[in-house]
Parts: sequence; C-alpha cells; structure tokens
Amino acid sequence: MEEPLRDDLRRRTWELLQPGDIDLDGLIVYTDLDQEPEMHQFTVEIGDLIAEHAGFEPGETFVYSGTDDPEFASNQHQGLTLDDA
Repeated sequence: MEEPLRDDLRRRTWELLQPGDIDLDGLIVYTDLDQEPEMHQFTVEIGDLIAEHAGFEPGETFVYSGTDDPEFASNQHQGLTLDDA
C-alpha cells in the first residue's frame, strides 16, 4: 500500500476509535499476514484481548466480520457482547 493511502487509512481508523456517543474499546494492528486462516486466528486472539481489557470474559463476546465495505478486507470487525445480540 502506498504511504499516503496508508496514512489516510490510519488517520480515519484512529478517528473511529476516539470518544463519541458510545464507548469503544479497540486498537489498530498492522500485520504482514497474507493467509486467511492466519488472519482469522490472529483476529480471534486480538478480540479476546480486547474483551478482557474491556472487562468481559472472552466467551461472553463475539466478533462480527463484515465484508460490506470495499475499503476493508475480510477482517473488518465489530465486537459485540452477547447482550447486544
């Protein structure tokens, strides 16, 4: 990815994590993974860490992986608690 595009994506992603109408726990992770199984496993592990940091048991959360935005890969995720389902 070209540096200006990467910088823009980094800035826009960071803006999504800033305080707003809802509390959000998240982080930005850069990897060089190119295989879907590795990416999936890494995402699950990161989701568990975010859940623990937010005060939830990892088994009480799940990750929704949307592919409805052409600017993101298959790992565009939104973590939800089971109460949100």
